[in-house]
Amino acid sequence: MTARCWGATVGERRDIARSDERDAEIANQDESGRDRNERQEHDRKTRAYEETTGNPYHLSKGARMLGGLLALVVVVALTGLFVSGFIRW
Repeated sequence: MTARCWGATVGERRDIARSDERDAEIANQDESGRDRNERQEHDRKTRAYEETTGNPYHLSKGARMLGGLLALVVVVALTGLFVSGFIRW
């Protein structure tokens, strides 16, 4: 227990003890892996997962940006044509 338990009720002491245990568990977790190669492999897999998650066509980030830009240009062009009267609803 830590010094912050002094003067606390039994329930508060129990909560503080659980908090201290969680802090110790978090401090003992090591996401880095055993060695550098393992960390690099994990990073590579994480990047590949992030690139394809929510991306059903498995397009690269640049291709998705280009598609978004193209969609924006089409929307702006159609809006301009409607406003100018070249296209009627």
